[in-house]
Amino acid sequence: MCLRNKQIFGDDADIFRVERWFTEDKERLKKMEETVELAFGVGRWGCLGRGIAMVEMGKVVFEVLRRWDFTVVDAERPIRNNFTGMLVQSGMWVRLERRKV
Repeated sequence: MCLRNKQIFGDDADIFRVERWFTEDKERLKKMEETVELAFGVGRWGCLGRGIAMVEMGKVVFEVLRRWDFTVVDAERPIRNNFTGMLVQSGMWVRLERRKV
């Protein structure tokens, strides 16, 4: 699968790690973005709504962070990981409070 290509995403390509996208290496970032874009298809089989989808995803993230305050309930032990063939994370309780905008 191209989304787990270690040459493109690094040796830890099998692990979800958001920090990999905060790289200063512009060439690597461009290669990762081009690889992810394949999910929308290319050419005449490409997704017609790709541009709208990308704009809307940016809006969703921004609006959620703008309208809500997130607080980890138990900061001493914020998350439990259980790996039995696939990673299952639990126990990360978060309190949401609506911001006064």
